[in-house]
Amino acid sequence: MADMNARRLLDRRTMLVLTISLALWLYSTLSDIVIFYYQQQFFGTSGGRVVFVDMWTRWLQHLLLLPAMIVGYWAAVWLYGHSRRLWPMWAFQIAIGIVYAAMYRPMFFAAIALVHGRPDYFAGDPATMDDLLLGSVFVWISTATSNFVLYMLGVFLLMVMFSRLDLAEERLRLERLSSEWLAIKLRTLQWQINPHFLFNSLNTVSSLLRSSPSRADQVLAKFSELLRMTLKEQENLFSQVNGELEYIHRYLDMEKVRFEDRLKLSIEADEAALQGQVPSLLLQPLIENAIKHGVARIPGPASVEVSVTKRGASLVMQVRNSSPGSGTMPGDSSGTGLGIRNLKERLATIYKDSFRFKYGHDGEGSWVTTVEIPFSKHAQG
Repeated sequence: MADMNARRLLDRRTMLVLTISLALWLYSTLSDIVIFYYQQQFFGTSGGRVVFVDMWTRWLQHLLLLPAMIVGYWAAVWLYGHSRRLWPMWAFQIAIGIVYAAMYRPMFFAAIALVHGRPDYFAGDPATMDDLLLGSVFVWISTATSNFVLYMLGVFLLMVMFSRLDLAEERLRLERLSSEWLAIKLRTLQWQINPHFLFNSLNTVSSLLRSSPSRADQVLAKFSELLRMTLKEQENLFSQVNGELEYIHRYLDMEKVRFEDRLKLSIEADEAALQGQVPSLLLQPLIENAIKHGVARIPGPASVEVSVTKRGASLVMQVRNSSPGSGTMPGDSSGTGLGIRNLKERLATIYKDSFRFKYGHDGEGSWVTTVEIPFSKHAQG
């Protein structure tokens, strides 16, 4: 994955250098050709011999300059990435620009030689290369200056774009690190549930071993099956509502063996909610809390009702259980226990302020806990 990201980054930077090089090269070439065309229109020919260099030579001259421009820009990019101090970098950038600009005039005569066989083809009298290069210092300085300005414009564009690219990449890197940190935090919170659940379940088995060994054996068998599901679920940060309810159903089956006929269960979910996504093992602490502080404290019949519904853009999960009184339920339900504290922290980590967590008596002998989170479909895969 890291190699792929590095390759994608290199490809993006390569395309940026090539794009700017070709864009500026086209501008320089076409403007030169247009100027040449109007020179031909105004000055025409003299004695059957072209006064100004022909168009093919102009094209070839710029083609010879294109690799030098690309190499110069790659050098500029390399300096940008490896220079720790600003002024030496720009000193080198200017030096490269001067070298590139100084090449314009020699490439002019090189193109003439390649097209016509000799660099002084358009001279009235045979001339040495020194005469050709130094014969028109004003032209050389003016063309070198214009090409230097054009080249440095490309350098500035590259620096700005590479700076923006680096900023965007740094932002993505920080977002990736933040996501990885959140994933680690969520897994840590999720793993904290398992020992809590494990100890409570083993305490249940231990108490039944004294009073009813046969029921303890049934609970232990269901607990073993549930533990396998728990180990599987803890590998995922999120699960489908359907899978979460299946897990809760298995958990309540185990508790039903313990409480026998006095425990009445109800698990309902509307069709639209079944494909929703929830943090894995979200409902388990609520159900465990309902059993420990509600059902276990009532001598007679008791009930646990679980419902999941989709309301607009929200997914609403509700756990309703018989309660021993009308005050604040002790333990986890008051928000002081590990399970509920852990659940709240997971919700805050994932959804920030976009969730609701409420609990309390409904005035009719039941304790109601409601969790509302943004609805999103579970990613299949």
